[in-house]
Amino acid sequence: MTDAFLVGKPRFADIAEEFLNYIGDAELIIHNAPFDSGFLNHELRKWRAQTPLLHERGSVIDTLDMARKRHPGQRNNLDALCKRYDVNNSRRDVHGALLDAGILAALYLAMTGGQVTLHLGSQSLTPNASNALAAARHLLNRSTSAAGDSRRCSQLRRT
Repeated sequence: MTDAFLVGKPRFADIAEEFLNYIGDAELIIHNAPFDSGFLNHELRKWRAQTPLLHERGSVIDTLDMARKRHPGQRNNLDALCKRYDVNNSRRDVHGALLDAGILAALYLAMTGGQVTLHLGSQSLTPNASNALAAARHLLNRSTSAAGDSRRCSQLRRT
């Protein structure tokens, strides 16, 4: 991400309310959660000192921690996990938040053997595991072809 790319993009404070409304109290699945949530929590505190941090809003699942427990002593970055779980990451030549989100969704489902319950904030659904995996793959395909949509996710990385 370059300074030129960020020109004209809103600051976190400009989209914080929308971001919080979007995530609500949903379960967040993050690879290397302490890293990303550290940045987000810092920005939340700068925005409003009394704003609940991510882990205070809902649960946070760290897939890096999961992977380290399942595969100790092995590389557990997204690329290594994609290879291990046969998740297509061929379009991951540069970092893109939407692409990584789609990859992580597919990896999470592969690592957990499919998800029995989908937690969406105050709502829960019980999807068919193969449908959930298909939905994750659809998200992955959609995210890799929607480069323009990466603007929204890249806004969150701006300080």
